[in-house]
Order: sequence, then C-alpha cells, then structure tokens
Amino acid sequence: DWLDKLATSEDPSHQLYKNLLLKLEDPFLLYLSLILHDTGRAANTSHHDEASTVLAMKVCNRLVIKGKRRQLILFLVDNHLQLYRTATSRNIEDPQTIEEFAKIVRNQEELDYLMVMSFADSNGTSPESWTGWKESLIRQLYTSASDYYKDSAGFVKNLRPDLGELAIEVATILGEDLIEPIVDHLDSLPARYFAFRSKHAIAADIEQIQRFKAAAAELDDDELPAPAIRWKAKPDQGCSKFTVVCDDRPGLLAKIAGCLAANKINILAADIFARLGDNIIIDTFRVCTTNFEPVESKRIMDSVEKLLTDALGGKDVDFDQLINHAPRSILDDPQEDDHLHHVPQRVYLNNEASAGHTIAEIQAADRLGLLYDIFSNIAALGLQITNSRITTTLGAAIDSLYIVDADHKQIRDKETLSKLYKAIEQAMGIEQVKSG
Repeated sequence: DWLDKLATSEDPSHQLYKNLLLKLEDPFLLYLSLILHDTGRAANTSHHDEASTVLAMKVCNRLVIKGKRRQLILFLVDNHLQLYRTATSRNIEDPQTIEEFAKIVRNQEELDYLMVMSFADSNGTSPESWTGWKESLIRQLYTSASDYYKDSAGFVKNLRPDLGELAIEVATILGEDLIEPIVDHLDSLPARYFAFRSKHAIAADIEQIQRFKAAAAELDDDELPAPAIRWKAKPDQGCSKFTVVCDDRPGLLAKIAGCLAANKINILAADIFARLGDNIIIDTFRVCTTNFEPVESKRIMDSVEKLLTDALGGKDVDFDQLINHAPRSILDDPQEDDHLHHVPQRVYLNNEASAGHTIAEIQAADRLGLLYDIFSNIAALGLQITNSRITTTLGAAIDSLYIVDADHKQIRDKETLSKLYKAIEQAMGIEQVKSG
C-alpha cells in the first residue's frame, strides 16, 4: 500500500524514496520482499527474520526465482530491519559502524532497495515507527554508506578533518581574536567530536564555552558557576538540540536527565564530550515532547534551565519526587500501564561492537524518569556514558549506552561488568520483580 502511494506521491518529504523506487531495476522483487518479510512471525520464534527468510526461500523455489533476483529477495527479507536498527541503536557517527553496515549491505543497489523497504515497512507499522528523528538517523546512515561505497578511504579521511584548516574556517565565523581559544578547543577533543559536525556547530560550542568561562570568572572561588545552556529546534527532525556546557561534576548526566524528565521531555540521544585540560563538559542531547515534536515552549525551557541551575548550584533537588509528580499529558493513558508490564525487559553488555566502549543494550518498559534512574546508577559506579541512542516504540525503550571506565577505556574487569549489569537491572526495576 505504501509503495503504491509513494509511486505517485507529491509530498516533498517523500521525494527521496520516490526517486529511489522509480529507479529500481526490478520493483517486483521489493513488493514480494515486503509481502514475505514478516511471515516468520507465525513461527513464534525470537528471530522472525530468519524464519521469514526460510519461507522466502520456499516461495522463490515455487516461483522459480533464481540467481541474482533470488539473492536480493533473501537479502531484503533477512536484513529488512538492518538499516532501521543500526540507525536507531548504534553510534552512526563512528566510522566503524558505517563500515560494518556497508559491508553487510554490500553495494549501493542493495542499499537503495533496503532504504525504500525501510520507509514502507516503518510507515506501514505505526506513525511512532517513522518519526522525524528516526527518519533523520536513517537518512544520515544511508548517505554515509553511499559515500563509503563511492570512496571508502576518502570517507574515513573526511571524518577526520585537518584541524589547522578547520581552525581557520571557524575563525572566519567567530573572528580572528578568538583564534587561541579555537585552537585550544580543537586540540582538546577526541576525533569522534568532529564526525558529522559542521564548522558552524563547532563555533556555537566555542561561543557557549566562552560564555560559561566568562560567567565563572565573575564568581568567588567557593561559588559554583551556572551551566551555559543552548536550545535549537530541529522541526525537520521532530526534536530539539539541547546543549549544556559545564565543568564536570558528580552525577552531571543524571541530573540533566532528571531535569528533563521532571518537565516531561524525552531524551532521544546524548553525546558527551570532555575537554582535556580544563575539565569542561559539552553534553549535547536530542530531545522532544511527548508528541515527538521539538521543545519550543519558553516556559518549559526556562523551567528546565532553572531546575538544572539549582541542581548544579548545590541545592538539594528531589528528582524522584519531581518526576513522580510531573503533570500527566493527554498522551499518558493509564490503561497503557498493564501493557508495559508485558514488555520483555533485558540487559546485554557488549564488548565486541565498539573497540573503545562497553555498550549496554537495554530493552525496558518505558516510563518517565527511566534514563534518570539508569544514569544515576551508572554514575554511582564511577563509570561514564559518552554516547547513547534511545528509541521508544510501542511502550518499550530500546537504548544503547556507550560506557567507559574512569580512565576512558572499555570495561574489561568482570567484577565491574557484573556491578554495571546489576545497577542497570535495578534501575529498570528487574531486581524488584525478581525479589517479589
């Protein structure tokens, strides 16, 4: 149904997918793959894509579909969630993620088929499966993989810009008199900071840091400076960019999450960068309302900023109480509570997918304050989250947290891994369920 709509759609937001559909060499294979991709659910297995692929193989035998056409159908059925899952659960600003994904998909032709299939499948599932934020991630991954196929060596090189040239470009925005802080900033951050970050975004970060430093310089030694905060609405992505600049403090990430939860703001992603030398943290969040829209209410933004300033200024803030008493919206259906109890809850610690991080892959019943509880428990262990991807669908929160130890290294110690596992379970409420 969605493919038929797409072929004649005049909606500007559909043009990329429409153009890809119209240039496909054999659209019949895409239609057949969409019909077959979920047939394995009837087998009631944990991996329905594998069961669907077996059934697709039988259909190909019956219809005498052979060679390259058969291979493409089996690929699409077996990997129909690959683009969506990678974009929404992995750090797609990591070149390793792009390379691994590109090798699974293999070539541009299969990527084009998969892109159109992801669009039709997600839109046919539910509106929640194709929000502006999720689409932006999928399109970013598609573009990155396409660039990788064109020139794999050049793709990796472009993600690691020449810092001298970048300093000059940023100076044209901020002015030559800031060249020293610009160079210091570029020299103090890891390579992943520069991936997919424009010179204008870097300039905005530097301005925010300068604002924070200027305010801190006016205070007495025993006073804690207020964080410098920046909001930027991204309507095309269905979210806002919320950036906090502050000196590093215990539980910083958890307190930010608590302030957002207390104001009924959802976190979609978080990128955390620590500058070497001056202990300044740049925390960038992608956030949205419960309607999956950008945060644009001045009242709500002011409320978040005041609460965060209080919390980081040393005031005793009871986040649990604030979150539990946050006003319910029309989207909060009490009848959904029973449904959430049936969401399978699990934690998996992965040390294979990222060379420098331990990835905590979490599936939990979504609720207000879930990330605050998880972040608080992780911070209590002295561990740090450097990146996260948060996906909410059908009442389930499916999160990937990139975690390092106090030395910014992957967690290898078995005892620490065990404590991390139990801390996340406790935050999710699994321990209470077991003991009950």
